[in-house]
Amino acid sequence: MKNWLAVLAKYTSKEFAAEIGIPSRLLLSWGEKNWLTPSIREAEGPGSRRLWSENDLRRGKLIKRLIPFLHPEMVREITTEFKND
Repeated sequence: MKNWLAVLAKYTSKEFAAEIGIPSRLLLSWGEKNWLTPSIREAEGPGSRRLWSENDLRRGKLIKRLIPFLHPEMVREITTEFKND
């Protein structure tokens, strides 16, 4: 199972935020708002790393594009739908 997870785990949070073009702190804020959380692995305590997938990256890019135009609750609903697909 570890090998399967390694294939899916593409990005650390720092890499993920850089790929989207946002500060790492903003990525944490999106998680606190329940807009975007890693599908591979959440942080499990101090020093542990979140792992993000390619699908998470697509959702992150979508959020970045939607935020200027939509109410925060709509952003959450849309990204939840994408997560479930």
